Amino acid sequence: MKSLGLLVALCVGWAAVAGAQTPAALFNGCQITCQSVSLPTFSATATPTPTLTATPTLTPSPTLTPSPTPTPLIPAGVPSPPAIPPIPALNNPRTIIPGAVFGGLTVKGDGSSDDTAVIQNALNQSDVIVSPATYAIAGNVTIPTGRNILCQSGATFFDTQAKGTKMLAIGLAPNSLGNNSIVGCTLAGTDFVASDPSSYVNYAGGVGGYSETLEIGSGWGLHTDHVLLENLTVKNTQGDGIITYSPCGTNNPKACNGGAPGTEGPSNIWIVNTNISHCGQPGIHLNGGQNLVVTGTHSIDCANDDEVDGNVLQMMTSWWYGNLFSTKYGSFDPLNGLLEPPFHSCTGDNLLPANDSGCWSFNNVIDGASPAAGGAVLWEQFGCGPAAGKGAQGGHYLNETTQTGGHIRSGC
Repeated sequence: MKSLGLLVALCVGWAAVAGAQTPAALFNGCQITCQSVSLPTFSATATPTPTLTATPTLTPSPTLTPSPTPTPLIPAGVPSPPAIPPIPALNNPRTIIPGAVFGGLTVKGDGSSDDTAVIQNALNQSDVIVSPATYAIAGNVTIPTGRNILCQSGATFFDTQAKGTKMLAIGLAPNSLGNNSIVGCTLAGTDFVASDPSSYVNYAGGVGGYSETLEIGSGWGLHTDHVLLENLTVKNTQGDGIITYSPCGTNNPKACNGGAPGTEGPSNIWIVNTNISHCGQPGIHLNGGQNLVVTGTHSIDCANDDEVDGNVLQMMTSWWYGNLFSTKYGSFDPLNGLLEPPFHSCTGDNLLPANDSGCWSFNNVIDGASPAAGGAVLWEQFGCGPAAGKGAQGGHYLNETTQTGGHIRSGC
């Protein structure tokens, strides 16, 4: 019985060395099979803690760091997307909470008083933890290089603006070049009617000026890299919910600062496990950049796409995988004022000679139909454009699934 007790102690001890919180029998490094055995009770001093030494027969399993989402099952021929980084630890964070003072200004957090300046002051000082409240933003907040934002449940940044603004901005400024994370926050706009969630009567963005709830930009020699957006909720926005943007493209090479088109956009951007709903402009809008990853997103009544600008013709590389694109009421088309089925596509504008061959969309689900707008759409466009030989070169779509009214549309 003493020999068996020693083997059990060794097994448990070895699991502890491996960093495990589970029985040692689950680890390959343990060379015995631990089973349920009736053992005598020993006092704490009866059996000393064994001292383990490495032996050639024991190879400890590496300590595993959980990934935010499962490793994707990548279809054959698809290049591997950049691995999702872990959420970084905060560096000497300060807490944004109603009543806190930053730079001589006091946080209100009442949903109506403008907190733009005080939140900018807080971010200029350190990483931040944002406590539950609604913080009204009536201006632009620039997130400095290396700054991280962690929101507690119920913390909302409320964009009170409708046109020509960026509530939160990363990039296109010397002091804002990426290496950021924004985790757990709600980003909300004013396009909602509490009594009718299908209504867009309060939509005021779009034509005549665009608003961006969160923009990640890069160009003109100011290169933005490494931004993690995780567990966000984006809703009721007057403009794009989340947009990546670059002015660098084949039609505007001067913005590439000597680099080739396809090198100057924001790079290594991860949008992970995000919920987006009720959009008048795209929920996730990739409008420039490289190594852009969108995964684990649930989008309701929002378009989500790669799209170029005609005066720029950006070159992008992107991966969309493991997302659920669905409709409940329909998304809003500001050009005609009607509801339309929300769509996901590598080609946001098929009238432009875009090269979308760097877009990979796989393992997504297109779901649901609206009585007013019809079913959600996966739009697989190829060879579109204003003239033969100048049309869009489409993206790649693999292992996509449609259900409960969602459907695939091909062609132009």
